[in-house]
Amino acid sequence: MLRRQPTAIKLTSNDLAAYEDWKRSQEQAALLAAQQKSRSSSASASAIHQGALNPLDARMRQRGRDERIGISSGSGGMIGANPNPKRGEVGEEEEEEEEDQEDEEDEDEDEETEESEQSSGTG
Repeated sequence: MLRRQPTAIKLTSNDLAAYEDWKRSQEQAALLAAQQKSRSSSASASAIHQGALNPLDARMRQRGRDERIGISSGSGGMIGANPNPKRGEVGEEEEEEEEDQEDEEDEDEDEETEESEQSSGTG
């Protein structure tokens, strides 16, 4: 097996200065982000205390939440879902349609049975 010479790592003063500049810029960015976050949270807290929240915003948040959980008729929601469901109302239209289809099929079968009985002479 061949042996290699160990790799020598050389740091110059330019490398150290570049690292320190990078580190300082990262700290400044974190500080700026924290200041902006505290400003926005204090502004929203003061708006809440003053009762200045727009009712339209509240409805938009409600609609967004409803769409995420799938109870809204908007885009991304369940098709045919009632946007304001009460207990027992979700999917009633689909059940009614299925029952109607079953009733029609039963009527068709009854008619076929009657026709076959009439043609065979029983009945």
